[in-house]
Amino acid sequence: MARTRHRLTEIAIRNARPTEVIVQAPNVVEVPRMTAADFHRKHGVWPPHVPKDAPDTYVETPFTLDAKAELVSAIIKARRGKDRRAEVIAERKFRSALKAMRNPSLTMRDGKPVIVRKTSRLLADGGNLFLQVSAGDDDVVRKSWVFKYASSEQVIGKNGRARRREISMGLGPLHTVDLQTARAMALELRKQRLAGIDPLQQRREAKTAKAVAKAKAMTFDDARDAFIADHKFKWHSVRHAQTWQQSLADHVSPAFGHLPVAAVDQEIVIKMLRPLFQEMPVTAGRVRGRVEAILDWATQNRHRPVDAPNPARWKGALVHVFGARRHEVEHLPALAYGLMPAYFRRLSEMTDDPAALALRFLILTAVRTGAVLASTWSWLPKTLDDEHATWNVPKEYTKHRRAPHRVPLVPAMVAVLGKLDRGEPSERVFTIHEKAMRLLAKRVRADIGAEGDVTPHGMRSCLKDWASETQSFEPMVVEQALGHWQGDESELAYRRGDLLLKRKILMQTWSDYCDGRTDSAENVVALRA
Repeated sequence: MARTRHRLTEIAIRNARPTEVIVQAPNVVEVPRMTAADFHRKHGVWPPHVPKDAPDTYVETPFTLDAKAELVSAIIKARRGKDRRAEVIAERKFRSALKAMRNPSLTMRDGKPVIVRKTSRLLADGGNLFLQVSAGDDDVVRKSWVFKYASSEQVIGKNGRARRREISMGLGPLHTVDLQTARAMALELRKQRLAGIDPLQQRREAKTAKAVAKAKAMTFDDARDAFIADHKFKWHSVRHAQTWQQSLADHVSPAFGHLPVAAVDQEIVIKMLRPLFQEMPVTAGRVRGRVEAILDWATQNRHRPVDAPNPARWKGALVHVFGARRHEVEHLPALAYGLMPAYFRRLSEMTDDPAALALRFLILTAVRTGAVLASTWSWLPKTLDDEHATWNVPKEYTKHRRAPHRVPLVPAMVAVLGKLDRGEPSERVFTIHEKAMRLLAKRVRADIGAEGDVTPHGMRSCLKDWASETQSFEPMVVEQALGHWQGDESELAYRRGDLLLKRKILMQTWSDYCDGRTDSAENVVALRA
């Protein structure tokens, strides 16, 4: 490559000025020098650039003879005709004309009125590099670097000949890019042209790619909301989704929720988890798992690099930071099965309380709270007292979601349903909130004088303990009644039945026990913690 011969010097750059084009202004005179008060008396309007509290200020305004005569004539005509609206319009035009004629481009040269227009000029430095000098506002001289080259595309000129279109590419203003930097940038651009690259097109593509990446960028909070939206239909209850949302909003969002999900690394995750593991290790474990799931979701949706490891992964990563911890399961408080007859008897006395009916139905069926509250009349047969009637819980409301869970309806369950007015198939059976059941469960526990705490979900444990310690039912039957599927995939593939007949005997025996119709009710034990 031949050495480029540079032409510009620091002095030439400093002294560069825009090109001036002088044009004679025809039919222009200079209004004699007069005060603002005299101007007002002569023309009937106040000079727009002079405050009204300064009548002695001198005014010098160039003005065209034709425009002056036309506008002043319009004002006089309007005043004579007492047309106030036309007078106001004419005065506004007159003021606008005066203001326009104060343009610095109209001036006097050698006693003659002329118009001076300043145009940009290009000073060549060599090697396709130019310094563009132009006039800005208030005669401020602006200087910037321009790189010029011919595009590979051909256009047809006015003479019908094909030519290459000239492209100008800005490199920045002089006050930011000095002469040596501009020459270095021009050298790199010439190398790109030699390699067949269009520099301006490459810049535009990079700008577009950056804008697209910014538009696609997702913060961790955005990824959290999108993850919950994609998975909440698989979860058992609305409360589960709310727990996810709240725990992440409380512990993660203040730390890095505002950051792009692609920027979350292990150092950021550790900084967030360390105080949480020290104060609330169980919550910290749950939050870590949720962060890991969200980051995996972001990776699969191309919001994080595919080959980047998950910074919240426990095995082989964070376990070496926080150490292996023993998993402690927190069981929900439950009533001792020996107190169930007294507890159920107190519930049966509340005949008009819908929450009591729902809690009785939950105890008798041993189904999860969410399924009881979500149940509609379409889950139940039209004839409840049929010997083969079942309550069919859709698989979406079971824990494993393998298959619908059928509950054989025994007389005690039918008696509870019989106290309700049957509605449309889409209407809920128990139109109460889960909180009402929780409060009622605690109140009834206090009414029978039992100690400790109790929850509706813990009633399922009563059935399990009662059947295991006082009855001889097969464990598989009890687990099936609780909606648990036991066995590996191979065993479950061959076991197609749900032990409905055996479970009906179990549920009838359990309802008899709850009603106090067996001798087992005499074995009263203490509440579990």
